[in-house]
Amino acid sequence: MTFIVLGILAISLIAFIHEFGHFCAAKLLGLPVEEFFLGLPGPKIFSFRIGETTYGISWILFGGYVKIRGEFEEAENKDDKTFFSQPAWKKIIIVLAGPFMNYLLAVVIFSFFLTHTYVLTTTIREVLPGTVAEKAGIQPGDKILAVDGRKVSEWSELVLIIRDKPGEKVTLEVLRGGERIKFNLKVGKKEGHGFIGISPKVIEERRSYPQALLYSFWITAVSAYNMVKLIIYFIAQGKFLKYAAGPVGGVAITAEVAKMGWQAYANIVAALSLVIGVVNLIPILPADGGRLLLHIFEGITRKRIKPERLAFLQTIGFVLFGMLFIYLLFQDITRLYTGSWKELVP
Repeated sequence: MTFIVLGILAISLIAFIHEFGHFCAAKLLGLPVEEFFLGLPGPKIFSFRIGETTYGISWILFGGYVKIRGEFEEAENKDDKTFFSQPAWKKIIIVLAGPFMNYLLAVVIFSFFLTHTYVLTTTIREVLPGTVAEKAGIQPGDKILAVDGRKVSEWSELVLIIRDKPGEKVTLEVLRGGERIKFNLKVGKKEGHGFIGISPKVIEERRSYPQALLYSFWITAVSAYNMVKLIIYFIAQGKFLKYAAGPVGGVAITAEVAKMGWQAYANIVAALSLVIGVVNLIPILPADGGRLLLHIFEGITRKRIKPERLAFLQTIGFVLFGMLFIYLLFQDITRLYTGSWKELVP
């Protein structure tokens, strides 16, 4: 139960931080924020008002929400400071502030562990005897550059690709002694996943905290970029939903990782924060990415989308997201029942 609570707290923190980003951006740009709550909209435990904003905690202690005045309503007059009446650039900043705060949370958490790290490289340390890799002629010291022409820069990225191709033929491009060599091999299978029988070379890196913080900005950005590539890859392969998880799955994964210790728990919180920030930028309403696309369109055309048309698009988006939520909820529960959700644990 303790680990489940930790899982719920992690997902709630990530969602709250996301909404906090929208809140801060709106305040800094001078827009009236009517409500900012810890927890989802619903019955309130308590609330208090400072200026134009009501703050508080709701009984549904999961995430948070922010209500900006006139978010979907046309301004009554030209001086009205509603969200709807703002220029496109302000709307874009407010929308991006949520995912940015998820990125920033990941940066801060990762920075504490980057003063002393062990990095798994794509250079091969060992080739297990009798495996597909050995039979293909791959050797220790080879640096894997690409799989089927797709560049890989991190060991975790390589693992995700290979484990998803049991029994399939792939082409590995490696660097050996300054020469690029290609190997064609058929991926083996271990515990139901793709396996070729190699282990990575591990390098140790030490940094001061300021160096670690700066490096964290970079490494988190690279991780976000790799996540985008993987999402596009899985969508193209028609396997995005296979690896997707809803809130229940997120809590279960976090709870399981929390059993490994506080450092593993902190890292999974950072990773999930980054995932949520990236996924939120998918250009579908009502996600931030869908809203961002609309505001960019407004900025280019210099025309605001009519409230009734925006409401229509929002309704379609909510219906699609509702269907996706129900599907992921069913998939999460099925994984919990069968125990297959542990396959998603890093």
